[in-house]
Amino acid sequence: MGQRMYEAIKYTFDENEIRKLGEALARDTQVVFDLRERKASEAATLSAAIKTAEQRVGDLTTKINSGFEMREVECMVLMEIPRPGMKRIIRIDTNEQVRDEPMTMQEMQGNFGFAEGES
Repeated sequence: MGQRMYEAIKYTFDENEIRKLGEALARDTQVVFDLRERKASEAATLSAAIKTAEQRVGDLTTKINSGFEMREVECMVLMEIPRPGMKRIIRIDTNEQVRDEPMTMQEMQGNFGFAEGES
């Protein structure tokens, strides 16, 4: 009796096998396309998250380096202080002087009791 062995030899697929291979190829091709689309979507999501984090880091770095930030603070305007024709702006929360500046013509007219639009 002879000895058994295996050897790779050419095998030709029949039509049914070719059809099944084509269906498997179509399914796996769709999986590849879906994965690439998912990768692109997730990469875009991660890129947006990184950009947001970098903006926060940049803002914090600027605040630390400069030691301040600009904020809207409620202030009061004191007319005719420190002298006539000038006005002083002070912070309400700390009573700190913000600046002195010249009064506008409209502000000066208001001191005489003229309503806006009157001549």
